[in-house]
Amino acid sequence: MKKKGVPRIFWYGIALLYSYTFILMIAEMNSPGMTFNLKMGGAPLSFLYNGFIGVFAMNVFLAWLWYYVPEQEDKRAAAGGGKDK
Repeated sequence: MKKKGVPRIFWYGIALLYSYTFILMIAEMNSPGMTFNLKMGGAPLSFLYNGFIGVFAMNVFLAWLWYYVPEQEDKRAAAGGGKDK
């Protein structure tokens, strides 16, 4: 029997994404000059952690996770080893 609804891993991923966003937002608001004064190679460091990690790396990881975990649960259920809720 196919389960209906959104897999639980989806909500864990959303919590990870938003907690990362809110933690960095609070850190930037409470640290004077953090946004543009910290530099790496001449570019503000926020371009690295917001642009690469927040926009690219975390979303690629979550897309993989949201595909991989439900597929593994389906395989386990098809093999008879999964719990049917």
